[in-house]
Amino acid sequence: TSLVPIEADGMKFNLLDTPGYADFAGEVISALQVVEGAVVVVDSVAGVEVGTEIAWQHLDELGLPRIVVINKMNRENANWPKVLASLESSFGARFVPLQLPVGNAHEFKGVYDVVRGVASLGNEGKPGDVPGAVATDAGTRRDAVVEAAAESDDALLEKFFDAGTLDDEEVKRGLTAGAKGNRFVPVLFASATECLGVHALLAALKTL
Repeated sequence: TSLVPIEADGMKFNLLDTPGYADFAGEVISALQVVEGAVVVVDSVAGVEVGTEIAWQHLDELGLPRIVVINKMNRENANWPKVLASLESSFGARFVPLQLPVGNAHEFKGVYDVVRGVASLGNEGKPGDVPGAVATDAGTRRDAVVEAAAESDDALLEKFFDAGTLDDEEVKRGLTAGAKGNRFVPVLFASATECLGVHALLAALKTL
């Protein structure tokens, strides 16, 4: 396990980077004893693996909140809907993508925040245009995110029933409460070696 301190947007994160191989499960178990939450990294092609199952079991035992990052989105044959389905079938939790990938495999360029309606593109996470298909799909995904946020807070749920929607600040508040309370698992996307989606991940960690 390696300690990785990161400062971003006025906040400091102390990450404990643990090995992903099942042979080093003891490292994961030890690290989980001292953290506030976990980022579970899943391969965009392989999906759920033995190491994922071991980590998830101990996260459940400790009741720790978690975020899933589907990584290596630049890989050939990257298939995030398949990975999402494997997560749902393996763990039975409610997984809510807060982003959509912009491009796939060698065309992966970054991510689109379905709540704020902005893209984080390139290795510097700059805003930019997204393909029409992504923007279209984002509408449906945003509805699912708003619903998850509303169900995390009684007051928000009441307003959601009355008004049929929530504003961005209310969604943010509901997402924070829901993620910390393990009512759902946020899902993000990245290609770590290319630094794609990493800026958006740090922003999400700050929020959640």
